[in-house]
Amino acid sequence: MKMNKIGTLVALTTVCAMLFGCGGAGTAAADAPEKADQPAAATETAETESAGTQEVTQEELDQPEPEDEYNEPEDFVQDQSGKLEFKDFDEVISCLKDGQGYAYIKVYGYDGDVLAVAEQVFLADHSAPEASLYAMKDGKPHCMGLVIGNGSAYPLRLADGIIYGGDNHNYDTYFLSESAGFPGIMQKDAVYDGIDSDGKFGGFMRDDNVFDKDKDFTGGQEEFDALIAERESKPVIEFTIIGEEENGSQEESNINPPFLQALEMYKDKLETAPKEMYYAFVDLDEDFDALLLTDKEDDVFTDNKGNHYAVGASLYAPDKDGNISLYGRVESGTTALPLSIKDRKLYYGNHSELFTTALNKDKGQLETTTGESFDDLNDSVMEIVFSPVSELDEESGSASALPAYKYPGTEEMYAEITDYLIKTCGSHFEKAGVCIPYFEKVAVDDSNKDDIIFYGSFWVDNFNQQGDTLECVSGGHFPGAIHLKKLDKGYDVSKMDSVEDGSNFDPSAKKIYGKYYDDFMKIYSDNDANQKVRKQFISDYVKANNLDIKAYKDYGWDPVSLE
Repeated sequence: MKMNKIGTLVALTTVCAMLFGCGGAGTAAADAPEKADQPAAATETAETESAGTQEVTQEELDQPEPEDEYNEPEDFVQDQSGKLEFKDFDEVISCLKDGQGYAYIKVYGYDGDVLAVAEQVFLADHSAPEASLYAMKDGKPHCMGLVIGNGSAYPLRLADGIIYGGDNHNYDTYFLSESAGFPGIMQKDAVYDGIDSDGKFGGFMRDDNVFDKDKDFTGGQEEFDALIAERESKPVIEFTIIGEEENGSQEESNINPPFLQALEMYKDKLETAPKEMYYAFVDLDEDFDALLLTDKEDDVFTDNKGNHYAVGASLYAPDKDGNISLYGRVESGTTALPLSIKDRKLYYGNHSELFTTALNKDKGQLETTTGESFDDLNDSVMEIVFSPVSELDEESGSASALPAYKYPGTEEMYAEITDYLIKTCGSHFEKAGVCIPYFEKVAVDDSNKDDIIFYGSFWVDNFNQQGDTLECVSGGHFPGAIHLKKLDKGYDVSKMDSVEDGSNFDPSAKKIYGKYYDDFMKIYSDNDANQKVRKQFISDYVKANNLDIKAYKDYGWDPVSLE
């Protein structure tokens, strides 16, 4: 199996879905302000049929995968575990972290259990805003893609084999299709209320999981509201949370993901490795992963996506007595065939000869065979992606630390607001390298110095550093009003009025924003402006701390340059 970016702990808490601006890892804290739903402009319209879903068309189902395309993780489980293949559902679940969750569900269009895994699960009702779906294919779990709701206000729901997603502006439902002989997610309904298309309602609906019986949605507000009401009547999908006791309290999980197992196993070797070298963990034995460690600078080359591949490396693994031993070096003769893996064997070589190497722990040696030609290699062999040793912290093997966020400007009110957002709203999420808040001001009422009201659209993003890029691992939106008191020096936040979720969103927003409600809704629906503000806050943080960071990115999206 191909290992992707498995040398850094950044991969352990990914998935920043754009439905949140940065959808989150971690579970919601009970005492923090409730998250409201995401601006509709951040979700896709029916032109793409669903934000983030991986629906396929009939033509796409019939197309073979390009032979020269690099295989990459399809979801957060594969990304954080460094595995692209699992032997069964139990192994998928074993790769989940504390706070993440799973559920077995029945979905229309597929005979058998479907495993839903969620990176973010809310403690209040064990619901989740999005999930990856796994079904069995050729005897192994196959990731079919994502189904997406929107925050705690719009969790995933399930009834009669139909999965319900979307939010207050989008009605999305899903089932499965096996049109090409394997299960895949198909959008059943995708209806939108027109907030992003001049108020014109639209979309499509399907009665069955086939491609040629779509029906255009021709209704208006009344029909759309009926669909939303129908969805809200369906039961939420309840996930089992990793690390949670039956009484709902959190305890340390006894499940140790393979990536962490490997980090601990090879800790001494990685700590003493030259920082300019690269490493990868590879699945060569059913009981453990082996360590590949490069020896020379020219062992590694980087593709145009920033992935690191190797043409040579030393292989370390436990011997029959459990001691970490050097088994030997494997070396390819060409970058056209870097070190690759299939069925717990390494593949490498040149255009005329192909080598296959297996690990024999009983004999303490590598066993290499030849005979196949380079041309016989098929696309099921996966290139191994390496990670820089320099990205491991010398003491813990974790992603390198980042300085805490402090508002870099001179506005004292803004400094107090950002501190409050980090401490209060940031507590919804698992701790990351740095929490960077940002906000858009709606209005300020400073008529009473003891109760200054700052009306805004507030956000928090949690990042880890991956090379010269900040990778968003969680985050959320917290619209509302912050109350401050003017002090002799600076300000003090007394409370925050937060917009509620679900059907209470509009009533609570109107109550909180009052005469500024329309101004808030303009900001709420302008995702382009929101992303500009976000970029500015991140850029200011990087410059203020003189960091060698050139971009930031959300999971599944291209990096955004800060230059």
